[in-house]
Amino acid sequence: RTISCNLENKNTTSGGSTGGNTGGNTGGGSTGGATGGGLISGNAYGYNYFVNVPSNISKNPPLILFLHGDGEVGRPAALRDGYFMQFVRYSYSGEPFIFLAPNTVVTDWSSSTLQKNLKSLTDSVANAYNVDKSRIYIIGTSRGAIGTWGMLSNYPGYFSAAVPISCCAPGYFKIANLKSTKVRAISGTSGSQESGYNSCMTNYVNQLNQLGGYAIKETHSGATHGTILSQIDFNDVFKWLLSN
Repeated sequence: RTISCNLENKNTTSGGSTGGNTGGNTGGGSTGGATGGGLISGNAYGYNYFVNVPSNISKNPPLILFLHGDGEVGRPAALRDGYFMQFVRYSYSGEPFIFLAPNTVVTDWSSSTLQKNLKSLTDSVANAYNVDKSRIYIIGTSRGAIGTWGMLSNYPGYFSAAVPISCCAPGYFKIANLKSTKVRAISGTSGSQESGYNSCMTNYVNQLNQLGGYAIKETHSGATHGTILSQIDFNDVFKWLLSN
């Protein structure tokens, strides 16, 4: 069956300005870099993207790649002003990291071309900011979770840890390829859509552990596909990613 993932990030723009340095490269290859703090925007490898660079970043920082859901498709301003970017910039308390948030213009993160371009964009940003290559992570919500599962399968070992939230795609990827990445899968339980994702993701976690990988399932009883983000402790999630 076709899986529809349409979770839209809740918007909490009251945390402050989303301005900052809007530089970046508009070509198809290099993504440039910045030495100061702020939000960098650019276009490369077919994606508009944002990079949040904390002013107190370390010499070799970690990087977290974020894949959004359907609500931000072709809407870079919605991605910039949405929950995740606002949370990372104004509410997160923990080790600083480079936060890369590309914006897709199609309702898909899973084609081989899109995934190849995501990998190239991530590599370019990682090189621009001297990222510790052993500390690259990925988090995706809704359709972005499908992209997360796919990236883990297509690039085994590239990501040290991953957090897919509220979506899955049976038969889409090779679960054995995920054994070298720690996975924390999160979902709610309520509504036919979310309960289906919960069942599917629980199955993924069980399979991965049976194959010798490391995966945990975080389940929020009563949360629907539309309310799941409000139930998650993202300070804890980001700290868990960075600890692996």
